[in-house]
Amino acid sequence: MALFLHRAAAPAGVNLPTTVTDQGLIDISGHAQDEINQIVELGIMEPRTNMTFNPNDHVTRADMAQHLHAFLQQATPGPG
Repeated sequence: MALFLHRAAAPAGVNLPTTVTDQGLIDISGHAQDEINQIVELGIMEPRTNMTFNPNDHVTRADMAQHLHAFLQQATPGPG
């Protein structure tokens, strides 16, 4: 989900951080670390705990709706 949102950011007008800041997540090594850190930094997705993201967990429909809502709050509005 984080990688999907990261890839959709530029076309949607979401400004990703230019410098990747480590968000202190201990379980994202080998799992698109930079992309996850950027999405978490923007508040689009949140860690499951203070130090874990659980990148292999399933994303529920409720989670997806929450992530998309947070994403769209940062997107550039389109025409009309």
